[in-house]
Amino acid sequence: MKQNKNYSEEDLQNLLQNMPEVEDRQTSDELYQKISSRLNSVEPEKNPFYKQPWMIATVSAAAVLIFLITTLSWVFDGTYNTADQGAESTNEDANIQEKQESSSKSPGEAEDNSDSGGSTEDQAGISSIAPQEEDESKESNSENAQSGDSSEENDAKMSEIGGNRKLEQSYVFLKRPHDQFATVAVIGANSKSVIPVTVIAPPNWGSVNEVYNSISKSVRAKDWGVQEYAFKDVQFNIKKDQNSVIADFPKGYTLPQGKAQEENFLTSLREMFRPHGIETIKLQKNGNEGLSFENLGEKKEVSIQELSNKAYLLYQKEENKPAFLTPVSLDDKNIENALNTMKNGLAEKTIKPVIPKSVSLEFIEKKGKTLQLTFSEDTTFGEQPVAMIEAIFMTAKSFGYTEVKLNNAPNQHYGRYNLNETVQVPDLLNPQPFNYPPGTGP
Repeated sequence: MKQNKNYSEEDLQNLLQNMPEVEDRQTSDELYQKISSRLNSVEPEKNPFYKQPWMIATVSAAAVLIFLITTLSWVFDGTYNTADQGAESTNEDANIQEKQESSSKSPGEAEDNSDSGGSTEDQAGISSIAPQEEDESKESNSENAQSGDSSEENDAKMSEIGGNRKLEQSYVFLKRPHDQFATVAVIGANSKSVIPVTVIAPPNWGSVNEVYNSISKSVRAKDWGVQEYAFKDVQFNIKKDQNSVIADFPKGYTLPQGKAQEENFLTSLREMFRPHGIETIKLQKNGNEGLSFENLGEKKEVSIQELSNKAYLLYQKEENKPAFLTPVSLDDKNIENALNTMKNGLAEKTIKPVIPKSVSLEFIEKKGKTLQLTFSEDTTFGEQPVAMIEAIFMTAKSFGYTEVKLNNAPNQHYGRYNLNETVQVPDLLNPQPFNYPPGTGP
């Protein structure tokens, strides 16, 4: 049949009448059953996951858990802060109480605590070598407070040397078996004084030879007010089994001019190696034996004798420079003359008396290896008592004494020294800090 959209009503009626007949022979029950079976076979629509009953329960439990965690963390944080604040408060209360107790102590007790814990004289750093002494006004107050210290306590105060440890503000110290040290000898500016200065390397830093061959880095001639170190480029090789050292000077090395300068040059070498028990210094130049001096002639080796009959005074170029104890030769070689020289000084301005005019000696007693000095009642030790005491010790050592007893001193304690007891003479002079050569620092 050809389709045509312009049918008339009559045409439509004719078309409907001519359509084939359709007959449904199903009963009503059969039709009902078919429709019912189709409805039952259709699957019900599923709910999305967020509408499931288990999802609601899970979300509720998670919310409760988060709430508990947040609440507990806040509670514990508050507890810890309270504990910390309580500890801080306790520390502050303890500090306040300690300050109140210290302020209520007598001047003698306060000075006693200073000596045992952190006094500038007992535990000062190595940056300063000249001791800052106690004022005379403090001497009488500290005498009774410090009288109970034992020699063992004083020995415990001996400062460690080397590395990051502190040196006591002192001009001397005792040698210890494990120390690797080097003694350099520098000459005072415009003077004939030969000043021994000792530098101790940190533990396990290197051998004695390595310390000596790098020691020029530790010599600060300009800061010290002395002449330049004369042996900067010299290689030293210590042979302890032979009690000797080889000093090998480089090929272009210039020797000093003038007889006095040449003698000071050789004296400096002796001062450097005497503390190690060296007896002979063998001189070489570029590996060849001997050095030729203009006035002293050729020297193949230098003998080292025990340092004897010297008086120790203070060398100081200027007030803003450090002071050093330095040995001075005597014409009249006895201990009485040495002590007088230490009190009267020399004509040279840079060499200063170490015993003040206010010191008066009543007795000088020599008992074997012990020197005993007894002071008069009106004696005062002046502004630098530690320097004076240590100079006396070193002077006594040069005269063969191993111990010194100072009687009737104005105060029984100066620095680390307990003058109630006999004191052993020290070994080494003028401690100075060790400076690491490039690339060898900690």
